[in-house]
Amino acid sequence: MIKLEAQSLTKDFGSVRALDDISFTVAEREFVVLVGPSGCGKSTLLRLIAGLEEISNGKLIIEGSRVNDVPASQRGLAMVFQSYALYPHMTVEENMSVGLRIAGKPKDEIRQKVKTAAQILQLDELLARKPKQLSGGQRQRVAIGRAIVRDPTVFLFDEPLSNLDAALRLQMRLEIAKLHKQLNATMIYVTHDQVEAMTLADKIIVLNNGKIEQTGSPLELYRQPLNRFVAGFIGSPQMNFLDGRITAAGDKKATINLDCGLSVPLEDLDASLAGKRATLGIRPEHIVILSEERQTVAPACANVQVVEHLGSQTIIYANLEDGTALSIIDDETTEQCPGELIAIDVPSNAAYLFDENGIERLRSSRISERKK
Repeated sequence: MIKLEAQSLTKDFGSVRALDDISFTVAEREFVVLVGPSGCGKSTLLRLIAGLEEISNGKLIIEGSRVNDVPASQRGLAMVFQSYALYPHMTVEENMSVGLRIAGKPKDEIRQKVKTAAQILQLDELLARKPKQLSGGQRQRVAIGRAIVRDPTVFLFDEPLSNLDAALRLQMRLEIAKLHKQLNATMIYVTHDQVEAMTLADKIIVLNNGKIEQTGSPLELYRQPLNRFVAGFIGSPQMNFLDGRITAAGDKKATINLDCGLSVPLEDLDASLAGKRATLGIRPEHIVILSEERQTVAPACANVQVVEHLGSQTIIYANLEDGTALSIIDDETTEQCPGELIAIDVPSNAAYLFDENGIERLRSSRISERKK
């Protein structure tokens, strides 16, 4: 069942178009994440859904009814903001119940809903405290509790974890994921952090410059990005991009001669691409560091700039001879140091290929296809 549907939504601020032809659906109990760089329009889109901004054009449908002109208070939605927006003079219990009290709900109903939400969020022992007596994570749970007691049609989250430190972000991310399952709720969540998006979402909508670049499951976007923008945005560290020129070899086989000196054989390319410039994409975990005994051909060399030891893996940031920056994830215990030269190879089965402008994917990784 479709819970919410956006049909060609547009938002203009004067002569500036912030959102252009935005269409998507949110199924009942689905966790949808809007992700993209700062200024892409994701928070504006959430505010259109919430009724905090006026829709310039298009339709917003919630549970089968057009709600473009329905006030925010009557849409049956609950929003959790980036800032906790708690009243400092109120207790936790009062902050969680304020919306219900304003709506004139019976005291017994309010008390029961606050008690239930507090149990879900482990706030039972904190109901008498004021916000200044709480940690950042506890304050965010109170803000979520204020949304839960309203029993909304859809929960809206606008970058709720961005004010928390790294440890608290991880903890709250897990709590939100558990909350989604516990409540069987429909949620729309805005973030610029693609790791949050990948770990929380049933479906991700990638936005860029006010338009949707791609919609799909986390693994679909990771394995089958439609263009260079999505390929570079989903994944951490991001996919490496190496420019070069395609040469034909017959039977849909070809080679791309990279500017860095490597030649990578590729299959299933149209003969019409011969001679054209293109960009090869390779994820950091698929780049191979060659030992001396494995250097059977003249390899590309990269100058190590920074090495990050993360325990289970090492991330190497290096520059190729033509100046192209390269990220490499090595699962082995590596002893590379800044300033050293390393020989690398790009496996053809792990390579993506994009047109010169990055608009179209010409080839997917064959590793992706095997895992689909």
